[in-house]
Amino acid sequence: MGGISLLIPIKWHILSWLGFIALYALYRDKIAGEEFGNGFDFLIFLVYHIVLFYVNAFWVLPLAFKKKKKVWYRVPLYLFLEVIFVLGLVIGASIVLGGLEISLDSNQPWQLIITNFFLISLPLFYGLILSLAFYGLRWGILQYKANRTAKHQNDLLLNAVEIHRQDWRKAQLNPHLLFSLLNTLRYITRHTPRETVHAMNILIHMMRYYVDKSPQGMILLVEEMKQVERLVELNSIRFGKNPVLQWHIEGRFEGIRIIPMLVLLLVENMLTHGVVFDGAYPATIAVKVSEKQLLVYTENRISTDKKEESTGNGLENLGERLQHFYPGRHTFHYGAVNGVFRVDVCISLDS
Repeated sequence: MGGISLLIPIKWHILSWLGFIALYALYRDKIAGEEFGNGFDFLIFLVYHIVLFYVNAFWVLPLAFKKKKKVWYRVPLYLFLEVIFVLGLVIGASIVLGGLEISLDSNQPWQLIITNFFLISLPLFYGLILSLAFYGLRWGILQYKANRTAKHQNDLLLNAVEIHRQDWRKAQLNPHLLFSLLNTLRYITRHTPRETVHAMNILIHMMRYYVDKSPQGMILLVEEMKQVERLVELNSIRFGKNPVLQWHIEGRFEGIRIIPMLVLLLVENMLTHGVVFDGAYPATIAVKVSEKQLLVYTENRISTDKKEESTGNGLENLGERLQHFYPGRHTFHYGAVNGVFRVDVCISLDS
């Protein structure tokens, strides 16, 4: 809620203050039975409350709400300090204008008697109360608009995700990876809804890329690595921190074509089932190209945390695809040793 915004047109602010003047005059005349006062006194009264209203609504309260974790004590503290300041201001002004009498009587304690136009301004905090009501209304309207906008965006993106999911299935792309990506999106939607739109956009870009490119059979290795970066970013959003990864990238990738999701699936498997947030045990991703072969391997400690639901056949599916596209021209091994899981893929680039 940063920045000063009247939220509604200035004319409505003017009309509201005119309504306030009318109600106050009615209150003084019909309910309190007091005289309305002269024009100068009321002008001071009105300016005082208008200034208090806008200072509190557009400076003090936004400042108090700036850090959500500290709102519980900042709001009452700031309001208390504001009340003390207002009282000091009123008393000081009364002294300057000669409207403050200090009487000492042996039978009575010290007395502060505020006279002159400040009698009209009592109670002192009409502007403060109005600003609290306005700020609450303003916050509610902004929240409603933000939620409505977010819901509309989410609905559009969910439709886009569903369309690409159907296209993904029609193209017979890796079902295990699709299942994992949708699980990640579901987790983000439930636990960090503010990141949902960003996460959906990443997912849609990934799905759209493979739907568009995979029917051609092979994709560029450099494009595959871009999808890997998107996958890592998606998991960073999910967990609220960046995975601790060691990258080993060697060789010239230009012009090298591979089967879709080769590197992506290995990284996804590592992010899903491995220890990837412990700085003492960074996970490894290596992609190396020489004149004769492509070597891809991942290595990570096996996580003992409870895993979410999984199809459990991602690597088996990858093995079948490697056998289909690179018969007699590849090796594929994976397994765990002493709590460390490693996957190795070596593909001969001689067609």
